[in-house]
Amino acid sequence: MTLRLELRDGSIRELPVASWHGPATAGELALLGELPAPVLDVGCGPGRIAAALSAAGTPSLGIDIAPAAVRCATESGAAALCRSVFDAVPGEGRWGSLVLLDGNVGIGGDPVALLRRCRELGRSGARLVLEVDPPGVPGGTTEARIHTADAEPGPWFPWSVVSVDDLEQLARAAGAELLGVTEGDGRHFAQLEFGGTRRVGPEWGTIAVIAKTPVPGRVKTRLCPPCGPRQAADLATAALQDTLAAACAARAGRRVLVLEGEAGDWVPQGMEVIEQATGGLGDRLQALFETLAVTGSGRGHGAVVVVGMDTPQVMPEQLEGALDVLCNEGTDAVLGRCPDGGYWTIGFDAAVMERGLRPFEGVPMSTGETAEAQLARLGELGLGVAL
Repeated sequence: MTLRLELRDGSIRELPVASWHGPATAGELALLGELPAPVLDVGCGPGRIAAALSAAGTPSLGIDIAPAAVRCATESGAAALCRSVFDAVPGEGRWGSLVLLDGNVGIGGDPVALLRRCRELGRSGARLVLEVDPPGVPGGTTEARIHTADAEPGPWFPWSVVSVDDLEQLARAAGAELLGVTEGDGRHFAQLEFGGTRRVGPEWGTIAVIAKTPVPGRVKTRLCPPCGPRQAADLATAALQDTLAAACAARAGRRVLVLEGEAGDWVPQGMEVIEQATGGLGDRLQALFETLAVTGSGRGHGAVVVVGMDTPQVMPEQLEGALDVLCNEGTDAVLGRCPDGGYWTIGFDAAVMERGLRPFEGVPMSTGETAEAQLARLGELGLGVAL
């Protein structure tokens, strides 16, 4: 059988079906011999890897969503089950190693979520072997479909391209350590190690404060009267300084002031300053998260939490807690609600923004219904939210 994978850009990849049905290669066997048992083969296909492990006396299991593939795997002598990796899997949390070969890291279009699921399945210190594209191949999420020789192309489905160049960031986002990359049989294999049940600490997150320079006549204008412009600006300055102090005291990999206006000597040392985008608050928040994700703070630091300048009561522990939920509990978003119907903080795992989602679209800002509308919008996007 001849199969080809077509990507949305029109490029075609020939799929090595014959090798999938053949025995494990010398390069694959060399990798498998080093893996701690038991081994879970994710997306086992016809079962050549699981069968090779079984033949070597290594406890192993293959899983695949295609019944025909599972039948082939069991006929080849492998233990295999028909199920998704995101379903209940025997031995959850106890696998010594997991294997993702033959492009399986790209299926579903979210390699970060896939690797995090592998982390959940493995025990502390579990190994993961995954096959990736060579260096220089542009990575990213797209769509793909399968072509066969005697049928119309199949439906489009999400697909991610992961190359050697993407591994460091992918490993960080999944809470893994990249041990190395080997090349064999003209293919590239990466080995990762998971550090245990916790993915990363808050030091892998980013805290951002969105603010405007406290200039008289431009801040806290709703307090005038009874306050004068200078009094209102002084109040805004004090609130902002307390908020920035909490952000600096919290454990985080990066602290960013997203500022409308000029920075002054009131900006704490070590606080990075970037220019705020224009538009409504929703537009500015969207731009903020997108900017932090593509500049490395997101993918490199796992999660981003934002607070406004009017949160002098916030404690460092609250900011750390929001990052901890995003970094370790597999949650897509966090939202800190206020009694007035708004919210004081919002945060996302970096993978959310990398997917091109627009979580603030259609959300009315600065109203008594803002938090409810924001929750509804996150629900529309299928995002898990911690409150």
